[in-house]
Amino acid sequence: MLIGAGIAAAISGLIVAIAVRRTELLRDARDTLRSMIRLLRQPHRAPLLLGGQLGVNLAYIAALGFALHAFGQDVPPGRLAAA
Repeated sequence: MLIGAGIAAAISGLIVAIAVRRTELLRDARDTLRSMIRLLRQPHRAPLLLGGQLGVNLAYIAALGFALHAFGQDVPPGRLAAA
């Protein structure tokens, strides 16, 4: 558990170090935050965003399932979603 925490801390530190050196990453993060705030101000758009994201994820699961089925594998949908 301690090793996992150390690895997580190292990765977090690396992300922060890269973000500080590359200002475009900080700019993109600010733009994302502004978009999220705009979404919170217009709550009627939230279901569209969530529905679209759910649809994309379901399409990925279906594509993986169809690809596995093409090669003769039969995997339950729950395992496909977990993968």
